[in-house]
Amino acid sequence: MTTAPAAGGMGDGGPGEAAPSRLWVGAAGLCVDADGRVLLVLQGRADEPRGWAIPAGGLEAGESPEACCARELWEETGYRIAVGRRAYLKTGTAGGRPFLLHVFEAQVVGGTSGPRDPDGLIHEVRWCGVPEVERLAFGFPEDRGYVLDHMARMVEAGRGPDRAFGPRDDGKLVRDGIPDQMARSGRPGWFRAAPWQERPDLLLRKVREEAAEVAASGGDVEEVADLLEVLAALAEQLGLGPGEIEAARAGKRGRSGDFVEGWVLRAAADGPDPPA
Repeated sequence: MTTAPAAGGMGDGGPGEAAPSRLWVGAAGLCVDADGRVLLVLQGRADEPRGWAIPAGGLEAGESPEACCARELWEETGYRIAVGRRAYLKTGTAGGRPFLLHVFEAQVVGGTSGPRDPDGLIHEVRWCGVPEVERLAFGFPEDRGYVLDHMARMVEAGRGPDRAFGPRDDGKLVRDGIPDQMARSGRPGWFRAAPWQERPDLLLRKVREEAAEVAASGGDVEEVADLLEVLAALAEQLGLGPGEIEAARAGKRGRSGDFVEGWVLRAAADGPDPPA
């Protein structure tokens, strides 16, 4: 019933002492209402300080992350939810065990507020606005970052009252396998899942980043491979197939040649620019 494994055993798929290095996998739900408030729970065992968190817990045997999210929201808050897209991933180590937490967007569709937690770890359910989220004591302080990030994006999407959020660091695009690698190594971090419409701009930014790294490395093969991989992803995102791109390349080579001989244009009279 936590947003990361605890040191002791847990009845909801949390870690026990028998397999301390096995990856703990859990799911959480980010519910934001029409007023821009996020659903939080106050949780804690009798022998530990209580802290606020988004409703979350570990996967049970044979359970999908989406099903886990819906079950945990019901048990911890009393609300029935519709599970939306996976919005974030969180990685790290807790209780000596690496973990991976899937964080989903969620919308309340039924039920009434009141925990039905079989473990008795939930002490309060509350809808919280940004000022509360900024000052509440989170059980896992790093969670505040992606909760506020999500609330800001909901405002930008027209959900909730307008509020001036400060400059936001959107991070950088990484390869699809990086979250799993970080989770299995126990390295702390959190990742945002960019919606489809954002990805072309993210990939264009990544092209510039990788091109700069190619230049800085003097043409290292690994950096060149990264650049080509990003260009391939950008082409796919834009709906450009390999055949279409190759035909465009061949047409340009036929009209103007390629870049083998190393000609550098230093000056030209007024007139149309030569084709690239």
